[in-house]
Amino acid sequence: PQTSPGCGQLRPGQPGSAQQDVQPLSPGLCPQVVESGILDMLPAEERKRQEAIFEILTSEFSYQHSLGILVSEFLQCRELQAAMTQTERHHLFSNILDVRSASQRFFEDLERRHKEQVCVEDISDILEEHAERHFHPYVAYCANEVYQ
Repeated sequence: PQTSPGCGQLRPGQPGSAQQDVQPLSPGLCPQVVESGILDMLPAEERKRQEAIFEILTSEFSYQHSLGILVSEFLQCRELQAAMTQTERHHLFSNILDVRSASQRFFEDLERRHKEQVCVEDISDILEEHAERHFHPYVAYCANEVYQ
């Protein structure tokens, strides 16, 4: 059985993970927050903030899973490779491996913060770091979108 991010068992993007059945992540708060009893002590605004942080974490988790499927089932598909020219392949997949790597680093940083603090105080430093220093693969990928 697989768990939601922060619980340390599922590693999206790793070999084999695209073929595994991933249970949809439930919206709301991380199960660890709910199970800890902290939820009852959180004011409504803080609860909303924790839900928003967990939504970012789960969205990135889901994105990692989707990228893993894209790579394992399409980019690495021999039949598809044989049916496409190198130019078509480049236009379609561009630098998707760089995007996956950047996304993986972002997810790992978010997950690390979550493991440090069940109720996450802040992730703005993580968002800023990745937006300023690790966003280029997304820009390059989107630049090729006109060909896709």
